[in-house]
Amino acid sequence: MQKPLLLACMLLLCAPAFAQPERRARKSDALDFRHSISFTPISGIVAYKELNPAAGLTYEYIISREAGIGINIPIMLGYAGPERAYLNNTQYKHSVIYAAPGIRFHTGRRNSTVDFATGPAVLIGNQHFSPDDSYYYGGTYPNYNNGPAFNRTMVGLVADNSLNFYRSHFNFGFDVRVGTMLERQQDTRFFIHFGMHFGGIF
Repeated sequence: MQKPLLLACMLLLCAPAFAQPERRARKSDALDFRHSISFTPISGIVAYKELNPAAGLTYEYIISREAGIGINIPIMLGYAGPERAYLNNTQYKHSVIYAAPGIRFHTGRRNSTVDFATGPAVLIGNQHFSPDDSYYYGGTYPNYNNGPAFNRTMVGLVADNSLNFYRSHFNFGFDVRVGTMLERQQDTRFFIHFGMHFGGIF
């Protein structure tokens, strides 16, 4: 009587070891893309209190899909903004070009349709001012409104933020870069770039 009872107890104890492991669909903790290329057709740059409509391209390479870390390189061009009076009331048009390479950290994961990325970036660029001869605001004949062109250096640090929406290999979203420039000759050194992007991931 004791042997059958002992045998039954041993079978009950050993049963979990021979059972098939439960199969569960686990959500991966890795990003499902390595490259991202996007175009920014609608955006605005505010630098040294001047506003420029802008467009540009952005490339991001994910160096760690498991940790969600990428190297982001946006290159943006701000075309002629509203005329402003400088240097004896001469009217100037201003344009901007900049790049902001940096590191971004993603919260998105595989099978997710929404992703938020943020991280520090280094701002490198130039703001160019050229005289606009279509107005007369000063000067002497024959140099009406022909003031000298000048530039403002744009070097600084920004926080690069992006909200992304994914569908298959397509993504679109919104960008906001906020920071400050290290130019000591100017009192207004803040920098803001806001816009919308779309592109692909692979």
